[in-house]
Amino acid sequence: MRVICVSDLHQYDNIAGKIMKIVKKEKVDVVINAGDFFSDETAQKFLDKMGVKTFVVHGNWDSELKSNNNLVSILNNEVEEFGGYYFFGLDERLLKDDIIKKFKKTPAEKIVLITHYPPYGILDVIWAGYNIGQMEYREMIEYKMPKLYVCGHIHESAGFVKYKNGLVVNSSFALARKLFIVDLPSLNVKEIKI
Repeated sequence: MRVICVSDLHQYDNIAGKIMKIVKKEKVDVVINAGDFFSDETAQKFLDKMGVKTFVVHGNWDSELKSNNNLVSILNNEVEEFGGYYFFGLDERLLKDDIIKKFKKTPAEKIVLITHYPPYGILDVIWAGYNIGQMEYREMIEYKMPKLYVCGHIHESAGFVKYKNGLVVNSSFALARKLFIVDLPSLNVKEIKI
């Protein structure tokens, strides 16, 4: 399975068409967006244009994400199975007991975790030089590292790192202007500058 990871599009509201061209060229199966559009209207325009299965979580700029596209799943503390993987979307640092139980019961090699905020100490360093990630998320991945963890929010730390048996991708687009394509299960990564 090929996955494009992106987040923090902010003012780049015309990017959906470019992403769909890359989806076709690179034969991508899934788009993951870890939140933060310019506005809810911009988000809906973006999501409605997605021509492949798309998973999205709310960012701190997002209030009422909506889409008329049946290929789009807005995951608010929910999990959805697709292509043999379980996509867990955690919304705004709210860890619900039923999601934690499902996370614990699901094999790590089948989990794709999506949050807007990064885990503490991993791709979470801001311009001032200190970590501001979420300790709750770090505790989750210390317990069980998913195959793929996609986050955003910290523009200065866009990139990816292998961690334990998985991969963490900070997909913040705003500064880096990059998309990350991840092949599952191999975890090969391709960066595409736009």
